[in-house]
Amino acid sequence: MPAGDNGGLFETMQNRYGETEEFGKWAVSVVKRGLSAAERYLIDKYLTRKGGMVLEIGCGGGRIAIPLSLQGYRVTGIDLVDKMVHQAAQNASACGAGASFEVGNACELKYEDDSFDYVLMLAQVIGHIPLRTNRIGALREAKRVLRSGGLVITSTSSRDARLKYRLYFKVVNALMRIYNPFKLEPNDAFMFRTDGKLDLIRNVRQRVIFHWYSSEEFIADAKEAGLELVEWGTREEIEERCAMPDADHGGWGALFYVLKKPATEE
Repeated sequence: MPAGDNGGLFETMQNRYGETEEFGKWAVSVVKRGLSAAERYLIDKYLTRKGGMVLEIGCGGGRIAIPLSLQGYRVTGIDLVDKMVHQAAQNASACGAGASFEVGNACELKYEDDSFDYVLMLAQVIGHIPLRTNRIGALREAKRVLRSGGLVITSTSSRDARLKYRLYFKVVNALMRIYNPFKLEPNDAFMFRTDGKLDLIRNVRQRVIFHWYSSEEFIADAKEAGLELVEWGTREEIEERCAMPDADHGGWGALFYVLKKPATEE
């Protein structure tokens, strides 16, 4: 169960990604890009069981679920936004992909224990989950539905990626200790862009919160959830390993992680 919605933050996130600009971007235009180079590298490296069961959390319009389904994986995609789920099903049908899509919350997965070989939480999905207790809870849920030895591949935004991010959070975190009317947690920030464009008035009114991780913080949360770290790196580092630059794909500075459910656990 989610620890709380902190003033309706799940609902504000649903509303944001159900609106025209964001919906059009994540349910339609971004889907055409397919997998980024870093995503493709990690999926090719770690999803070695062809025909394996894959759960994608935060599937959007099916950008990741559809190509995986076409490669022969048995994919279930879930998203908090029902409009996204409906569009993803349409997108999959249009290209003959067999992925299935359902409305779902990462903190309350409705699947039985040991149901999947792999869980994907890419495109910085975990940063959209309000409250640290809920983010750790989502990782625990991912672990629960994984089979023994199963893998989670996830990505986060990095507050260490640029100097301006580090300075911003240093100042904001200090101010929050004095005045914090919205009860933000350290390293939370309001989202001020809609479809990549600055829109202060709308986004201040919506008060949609996104959490920015450091690598140390995320690795600690994964450990708290009972997951073992297998590999991690920035998007740029991952692309250097696979020698496949992808300059036009979003996600500059994103951090990627591969996590494992301990093989000794049933």
